[in-house]
Amino acid sequence: MPSVVFVFSDVKGLQYVSMRITSVNVCTRRDERRLDPIDLTLTSPWKKRNLHPHVAPNPCTPFEFHSNLSPNSIEQLHFSNLKTGSSSTASSGIKKRFNMETSTCPPGIIQYSCIIDSLCKRKRFVEALKLFTEMKRKGVSPNVVTYTCLIHGLCSIHSWDEALELLSEMHARNVSLNVHTFSILLDALCKEGRITEAESLLSLMIQIGVTPNTVTYNSLIRGYCLLGKMDVARKLFDSMVDQRCTHSVISYNILIKGYSENKKIDEALSVFHEMCNEEIVPSLVTYNTLIIGLCQAGRFEEALLLPYEMKSHGLTPDISTYNTLLDALCNNTKLDEALKFFDSMIDQGYTPSVMSYNILMKGYSENEKIDEALNLFSKMSKNGVNPNVVTYNTLISGLSHAGRLEEARMLSSEMKSRGLKPDIVTFNTILNTLCKNGKLDEARSLFNTMDDDGVVPDIVTCNCVIDGMCKSGETDDAYGMFLSLSSRGLQPNVRTYNIMIDGLCKASELDKANTLFLEMKANGCSADEITYKIMVQGFIRAKQTTRAIEFINGSLNGNVWADMKKLLNGCCPPMDQKILSSSN
Repeated sequence: MPSVVFVFSDVKGLQYVSMRITSVNVCTRRDERRLDPIDLTLTSPWKKRNLHPHVAPNPCTPFEFHSNLSPNSIEQLHFSNLKTGSSSTASSGIKKRFNMETSTCPPGIIQYSCIIDSLCKRKRFVEALKLFTEMKRKGVSPNVVTYTCLIHGLCSIHSWDEALELLSEMHARNVSLNVHTFSILLDALCKEGRITEAESLLSLMIQIGVTPNTVTYNSLIRGYCLLGKMDVARKLFDSMVDQRCTHSVISYNILIKGYSENKKIDEALSVFHEMCNEEIVPSLVTYNTLIIGLCQAGRFEEALLLPYEMKSHGLTPDISTYNTLLDALCNNTKLDEALKFFDSMIDQGYTPSVMSYNILMKGYSENEKIDEALNLFSKMSKNGVNPNVVTYNTLISGLSHAGRLEEARMLSSEMKSRGLKPDIVTFNTILNTLCKNGKLDEARSLFNTMDDDGVVPDIVTCNCVIDGMCKSGETDDAYGMFLSLSSRGLQPNVRTYNIMIDGLCKASELDKANTLFLEMKANGCSADEITYKIMVQGFIRAKQTTRAIEFINGSLNGNVWADMKKLLNGCCPPMDQKILSSSN
């Protein structure tokens, strides 16, 4: 017999208790001991101890409800469990209540809606839909909140059709549709490029008397921008004023981004100036979007001025702003300017992130300045910035392209010693270099260790090894690996076929190559110009020019056919030359 027993007449306040007291104990012990209920208020003492319900470390476990508990008390317990992330606990509680034949407080719409929302946010959609079906079977009618929670969840996993079905069900059940529900669906459809359906939804929305708001218009404008329909997007943007809808900073950002991504930077700048004239303060997103657009248009001087303009509007450029500019300079081989800009970041008090270093190192590596990249790597460590997998992959790639394979492999080992796991990019880079340098045995050995590191080979990996085998004259092994791709769950792409067909042609296995070419098309992989050139060159190498003409005649046209014809000119005997000149 415990020395102290707490008995509550109501579970209100249990959400404030941070001890392992469960509603099972509270509700059942009163019956077991036949004790009179004692009203205790825990709220005030807990407040005095500065405890908050959200920080309770042990949310209530599944409860067995007493028939005399009030619905409000139960709702508070459910809500507490949801707040602390225990959607399964709350859901279990509801199920237990249904097993109580004498229960006077069955779960209501609020409880169901809260749990369904919580399950959707945790991507547990099967459970959410099951509970939704169950509530309807139990006679609890879903309301606009219930439907909206489910629609939002379904849209987040791109289940647009199911979400639209729920909207139709709402309409059929005469559930009041609101602007929030419509906006969620509209936004999802627009992001998917299903603008026609979004327009139909807008028409229905207006037809039943729901007024679109700024969020609704923003979604549609974004949808038109994604499809490159900037004139329509601009027209809709302008019409917002007529509909008494205020332009928000997000509205302007969407339009600016649309113009920038559609290579209309002058129009984007024009919208930016309109925004300032309307006294709408640009955000960091506004400036970062413009910087990207200006850099893509090659207008670096204007882009470099924007961080200073940001400061005049009371905004502080973030590291993303500087990284965007740094990346643009490197991508356009302006490495000297990039380094100066990098140093100016530090002078202005900004600490470059690992991404900042990676961007500059990538710029050096891709422009055959691997030593400069390695020097930067050394400075990075001294400045207390820890390299990541991308850092090592960048340097390994640079060293590999420079033919410095041993240094690349040393970096791979160093990477592991730092607790970083090589990823598929690391393996593919080293494998490609080994195969290109004829070190096939080492490549095979590395390929076989991938599983030990928990890295699954992809089609790029297999392409590297198949190519290495073909170039080393091991065509049979290469073909064997090619045939094993399906068992690995991989689908050969056009590069895979080109490598294998080229290997077979060079091994004088033209019939096998031609069969593979036909299989390629049958498997839905379209041959490209390289494929045709490989086949034609194979026939020419075997001095089968007539067969080469038959292969391309009627299959190609335009520039590709002209290139094939150039390959054949001078290789054909007189009779074939005559056939060639009369072809196409």
